[in-house]
Amino acid sequence: MFKFNFFYISKIRATWMLYLIGIYPLLIFLAELLNSNFLSLSATHKNSVSFLELFIAIYDTQQKAMLSLIIIGYLSSLLFYSEISTGRLLFYKDQSRYKIFNSKLTSIISSYFIFLSILLLSTLVVYLFYVNNHEYSSHSFMLNNSELNHTLILNLLGIFLTDLFLIFYVVIFSVKFNSGITIISMILCYVVIKITDNINKIKFSPSNFTNLDTDKSFILNLSIMSSITIVYIIIIYLLAIRIFRKIQF
Repeated sequence: MFKFNFFYISKIRATWMLYLIGIYPLLIFLAELLNSNFLSLSATHKNSVSFLELFIAIYDTQQKAMLSLIIIGYLSSLLFYSEISTGRLLFYKDQSRYKIFNSKLTSIISSYFIFLSILLLSTLVVYLFYVNNHEYSSHSFMLNNSELNHTLILNLLGIFLTDLFLIFYVVIFSVKFNSGITIISMILCYVVIKITDNINKIKFSPSNFTNLDTDKSFILNLSIMSSITIVYIIIIYLLAIRIFRKIQF
């Protein structure tokens, strides 16, 4: 059933748009060819930009643009709300609802990981063939600075876990609501998360724990971020599958 849903979602144009977003770092070569400043990379210090730092900057930029998350929300609505409202799920009435739900959820997550892999490979190409030609490149995966590397790892994990939480968040909405409501609710949730990132007294999302107070806080923050996300995902998953089981189709 997963294979069927994955091939179905792979045929949707929005999925290919998601994958195309993953290659947007390569536009730096087009900008250089056209001698344009619409996309550029720069740094003030020599040997200061590692591959990890570049990837985080690109990953964070695409998350703030929210295009990939909006597409994920749309795909989720197609697999859940649209199929429920149009009666398409009647074809699966003899199948376990757990299997139906899990196959659709896994298809959405798989599409996201394919996008992330494309983004990672695109960033690697940019780092090897563009950044390495400039003095600000460190020509390394990480810098020789453990504190900075720990901060970068926490930032990377914060972006990834936020995306993962939002994927599950849109799934529970898409079971009951159309794509418009699902996407708007996701955008509002993301805005709330970004607002709380700047408020030290309010910490409820994984991205709220990316700042290091001491060297020992790295492991602590890492554990808290992971634990919070796992708890959220479990709660959302159980609620979503309970709602899905009760829906008549």
